[in-house]
Order: sequence, then C-alpha cells, then structure tokens
Amino acid sequence: IRKSNISSIAANESCLIEAPNDKAIKLYFNEILYVESDENYVDIHLLKNGERKKEIIRSSLKNVEDQLVYALSPIYRCHRKYLINFKYFEIVDSSSRSMTIQLIEGETTIPVSKQYVAQIGQLLINRH
Repeated sequence: IRKSNISSIAANESCLIEAPNDKAIKLYFNEILYVESDENYVDIHLLKNGERKKEIIRSSLKNVEDQLVYALSPIYRCHRKYLINFKYFEIVDSSSRSMTIQLIEGETTIPVSKQYVAQIGQLLINRH
C-alpha cells in the first residue's frame, strides 16, 4: 500500500491540536489546507463546508507539526514557516533547487524550501 493511499484514509480522521497556553482545537485532516507560522502564533487555514476559515493559536509551528505530521497524515512540512495538506496543492514553478506550490482552487502560493523540494515534488506528482 502506498503512503498516499493510506493518507487518504487518515484524511477523514480528526486530531486535537493542543497549545501550551491556549485552547485545544479539534480539526479534521481533510479540512486543513495549510498551517502558517506567524511569530508566536500559528494560523491554521481551513476549508469547512466550502468556506475558507482561519484558526489562530498561540503555539510554535514545531509543536503543531509534532501533532499533525506522522506516517498516515496528509500534512507535510515544506518550509520553515509552512505545513501543507498535499491534497490541496499543485506545483506552479519548480527547479531542482526551488519550488513554488499553490492551492488548487485559490491564489495562495507557498514556497518550498530546497531541503523539501524532492519530497513535496514526489508527493504532488504521484498524488493522482
């Protein structure tokens, strides 16, 4: 079984994101578009019932990453400031050293750091 197939099973699962000094938030993996670090806060960009929403928690991206990124999860780190749900992104520009990805149905573009280019490229190319 390929990891991308397994992660689509996990997509309907929920997770509880806990932050040291904030409320815990229950989310479904298939609602998470991407997660963005914003200094002492983390912005979790969601798609709920066709509507874009944003949850903000006081936490580090590393803390959120430790709770969201695991073998069955569709969430991957692609940059020091971003985690993405690879199901919602496509490659817009790519070379061996850099990549830019974009939400499939949106204007949001996100850079992919050099160290993640191969992994993210592979995921997005083999997704279908």
